[in-house]
Amino acid sequence: MERPGQDRVARAVVDYLNRRYYTDAEDLKDLEIHASVTDKQMALFASADKDASRLNSVVFSSVRNDVVQMDDQFSKFQAWLSEVTDPECKIELSAFLFPLLCHLYIDSLRNGATDANSSMFKKHETVLKSFKENEELLGALKELTSIQDIDNSTVINTFRSCKYEIKLSPKSLNILRKYLTNHGHVVLLQVIQMWFDIKTIPDKVLRPECEEEISSASSLETNFIYDLAGFSNEDKEMTDLLDTIKAFSDGPPVPQPMLLYSINNANELIYRAKVSNSVNLLAAGCADSSIRLWSLNQTNFSKNRSRSVSKAMLCSDNSINSFPEKIKPWLKCNGNLNNCYFSSLHGHHGAVTDVAFVPNTELLVSTSWDSTMRAWHLSDFSCAAKYIGHNYPVWSLDTSPLGFYVATGSADNTVRLWTLDRTYPIRIFAGHTQNVYSVAFHPNGSYLASGSCDKSIRLWSVVDGSMVRVFSSGSEVRTLAFSPNGQLLASGGDSKRIQIWDLSTGLVVCTIEAHFGIISSIAWNLDGEILAAGSLDGNVTLWHVQLKNEIAVEHLATFSTNCESVTSLQYAMKNICVCIGSSKETE
Repeated sequence: MERPGQDRVARAVVDYLNRRYYTDAEDLKDLEIHASVTDKQMALFASADKDASRLNSVVFSSVRNDVVQMDDQFSKFQAWLSEVTDPECKIELSAFLFPLLCHLYIDSLRNGATDANSSMFKKHETVLKSFKENEELLGALKELTSIQDIDNSTVINTFRSCKYEIKLSPKSLNILRKYLTNHGHVVLLQVIQMWFDIKTIPDKVLRPECEEEISSASSLETNFIYDLAGFSNEDKEMTDLLDTIKAFSDGPPVPQPMLLYSINNANELIYRAKVSNSVNLLAAGCADSSIRLWSLNQTNFSKNRSRSVSKAMLCSDNSINSFPEKIKPWLKCNGNLNNCYFSSLHGHHGAVTDVAFVPNTELLVSTSWDSTMRAWHLSDFSCAAKYIGHNYPVWSLDTSPLGFYVATGSADNTVRLWTLDRTYPIRIFAGHTQNVYSVAFHPNGSYLASGSCDKSIRLWSVVDGSMVRVFSSGSEVRTLAFSPNGQLLASGGDSKRIQIWDLSTGLVVCTIEAHFGIISSIAWNLDGEILAAGSLDGNVTLWHVQLKNEIAVEHLATFSTNCESVTSLQYAMKNICVCIGSSKETE
């Protein structure tokens, strides 16, 4: 079934509120005769006029029902039932007695009047005992003396976990409706609405004299409870509106538009690229050993940036004349070279393989073929530190959620943990037998995952350096991403498919055949409901991951970026999916 879009739901809500609530003040007073709405309706009307919100005052009242009132209304209902002359209706309506009394008794206990409750239970004990098939529930009711007993009883909680189904013929339904309407038993009405599911069954034989009465009752089948509470036929509009909202909310989420940045005429010089969480800066690691930095909010980089040279011969350069001819087409200028929103960071003497913005700081970190990691000040583009520890090229890095740690994966088959205030690694995680292409921190910052060419994924404890899990993926792993709740780990690589792992069991719970090219980047949205995957084939796919009893995955969309490859995918603030691609074509 086709799922309605957000605009359809929005229009339905606005139309309904316009019809029902944009009235004069005097009209609002008249609306108070209507009795109750559901919890979803209460949320829907939160933004409506406060006077109109009084419609919720009957069924969802916070008034504590008196046990004497409960006893009186139930006794009258029982007496009325004994006087019903039609034997078939009497049998059908008698099915209300036991569950109705049970719910009334439990509700009265929650109001705290234990002495009165005891007398109520003894007074109607004969009714309870007449239903012998419910001896277990009856025994549990006898043991109740306090609210704590209710909360601790498995039998009672099971009884209250779902609605009690009652099947009535149209005639019985009409008789019950007339009784409750004429006597105004609000307490019984509340219990019936909250705890009972009334379904009608057609009569096998209709007597001519009853046809009109039964027809009238059948027309009330769908809105029986609403009619008891005082709703009019106009509230079919509300039912239709809620159906529209339910159809929308039960379906897969609607992905927000993807933000795509394409680095054109790259000529295969881009390794990795990232944007800052506020999406105002984009950094790319290049094969010519430089880092390209773009301003995405059209703010010019200051001409007075520090141009001092560090011990490692590092500098930032805004001059277009210092770039090779093949890189000039990347520059985005506003009419002249003096207004260029672009800068370059130099210092590595090997291709820059990965970059990352450090959370809660004004720092950028980078890794390179030269076996080092460097940190850069974004305030003046100077080098903050050079970190030495790996023996071979460093392929990947990731920052911890709070920005305190940085992890790197290298061709020396190790993962190393760093703090930015020390230029040497504080931990070395050894276990992989080939290049470590990807590292990712767990959302709680206490664990670290690494993916390697040895076709394995390893989970490490940041606290003590021990290896917690080993996952065998069957192919080279190039990218990893933890779900926001920390229960799942998604991986991708040369197999061109995505694997989702359950961290508690170490097993694959889902495999997605996603792309025709190598998976280069994967990312979860901030809610953990959508998984995005980018590939070297230039496409991005979005998947809805349902985290219920079993993992279920549904394809949402596939976007063709028109790029040669997707370099990076990430979800930034406001849950926006940011895609960075590279292309050989010049704009």
